[in-house]
This record gives sequence, structure tokens and C-alpha cells, in this order.
Amino acid sequence: MKKLANEVYLKAEEVLFCDKLNSKKLGDILSNEILYVLKQYFEIDKNSFYSKIFTDHSGDINVSFCFRAKRVLLKKSSVINEV
Repeated sequence: MKKLANEVYLKAEEVLFCDKLNSKKLGDILSNEILYVLKQYFEIDKNSFYSKIFTDHSGDINVSFCFRAKRVLLKKSSVINEV
């Protein structure tokens, strides 16, 4: 029974993944997530972030993006002190 449940789950996961790849909103979702992560490390100029996301027929996702940053944001704990 457990094996059957696992097979059903894997097939459902595959369908959901394909639906996400075919979704028009995938680019917006990925773009927002990339911007969110970049904002943790850079002070990004307003409206300077640009991204283009393509999904190939094979399911591969190509991402290209650029932005203009005013400065790099580093936390004290991430700075390495040389002795």
C-alpha cells in the first residue's frame, strides 16, 4: 500500500511540476523570489531590476537578470577578519 501511495504521489508531483512550468505566472514568481534574495545582499536602485525567464520544451529554465546596486550589504558576522 505504501508503494502505491508513493507512486501516486510521484505522478501527482510530476503533473504539478509540469503545470508550473507551463504557467504564465512562473516568470513573475521566480523574478520576485530572485529579487527578494538579492535585496538581502545589495541595496538595489528602485526600478533597476530586470529579469527574463524562459522555459524550454525540455523543462529546463533559463534565467537572466541584471540590476544596479548602490552598495553591498554585509552583516558583521559574515566579514572575515584577517590576522
